[in-house]
Amino acid sequence: MENPGLFEKYLDGSLNEKEYSDFLKRLNTDAEFKEQFSVYEAMHIMIAQHGKRQAFKSVMQSVAKDYFSENEIIEKPVTHNKKGIPLIFKIAASIALLFALSLSAYMLSTINPSGRDLYAEYYSPLKVDFITRSGSDSIFGINKAFASYQLGDSKACLKTLSELEIHDSLLVQIAFLRGLAYLEIQDFTNAELSLTLASSDTSNIIYNDALWYLSLAYLSNNDTANASYYLYELIASQSSYSLKASEILEKIED
Repeated sequence: MENPGLFEKYLDGSLNEKEYSDFLKRLNTDAEFKEQFSVYEAMHIMIAQHGKRQAFKSVMQSVAKDYFSENEIIEKPVTHNKKGIPLIFKIAASIALLFALSLSAYMLSTINPSGRDLYAEYYSPLKVDFITRSGSDSIFGINKAFASYQLGDSKACLKTLSELEIHDSLLVQIAFLRGLAYLEIQDFTNAELSLTLASSDTSNIIYNDALWYLSLAYLSNNDTANASYYLYELIASQSSYSLKASEILEKIED
């Protein structure tokens, strides 16, 4: 590539008056120079937008060191291939492509996924045979609602729950099922509220399930701080969700 240092000085505004004038003149009269500058400027903008400029410079220097030497470019005379195209321009084009590929790989490896991305990756509906066993009308209603949820009809699930006579002993189960249904219809705010209530009883059999889906509800709202709190709780309790919780935390904190 044609003198990245010159391009950098122009973009940083560190050229003196004569250098600046000469640069603009060459930019307007030298098509190859203009094309090479356009490649460099595009990379410059992308790096600046992501706050990664200094780190990417190291990547560029490493690539340059591996693929060409400054002395070779300066000292060797310009040669032509059979079509009469200066070899130096073929090298410049190859290096421009190499830098572009390096940029893509670098950006993909350094941009962390958002909470919403992690939610989409790890969320799936809860699959169990029943939520509780009993012969009472209320328990029958809860199981009916859960069956609707399992069949993918979360609106019917919520409707059944709204018609139940709620006993204090069933508040956690109903809150949990409501939270699951709200997640399915992407009402993340109500899901968060319901699952917070469902996770208040640490002795309940659904406690870890409630924590897991509560952490996902926070991720859906890009609240990685609160999500992380509950993910650490899942790891500490050595629950069946511990491995997934560890994976998410690693991606958040990387």
